[in-house]
Amino acid sequence: MRWFLVALLAVTLLGGASHAREDHAARQPFDEGAYYLPASILCTLGDNPDLVILICTRLIESGRYSGSDLAAFYNSRGLAYWELEEWDLANADFAEASRLFPAGNWGKGTR
Repeated sequence: MRWFLVALLAVTLLGGASHAREDHAARQPFDEGAYYLPASILCTLGDNPDLVILICTRLIESGRYSGSDLAAFYNSRGLAYWELEEWDLANADFAEASRLFPAGNWGKGTR
């Protein structure tokens, strides 16, 4: 039994270390212990439009991203606005994604 607890502790500590590179500010308040989804994953793959808008906005405003990464965040936020029928906000985000990374396939139908 003791070896099991030691092994569990080791896996927990080592497993959490692989996520340590994600900036703490970008994952706050989504860090619920040793395992969490980085904010960039929640922004691009989230299925709750309000949450996607919140997370993507934080990532966009962080100033840490550029190029295709930043364009992907704008596109994801645009798709979330589209789901909420906020057409002007969605189209503005799609346009910004296209400006940042013209080679991308941005807009409705990319998710």
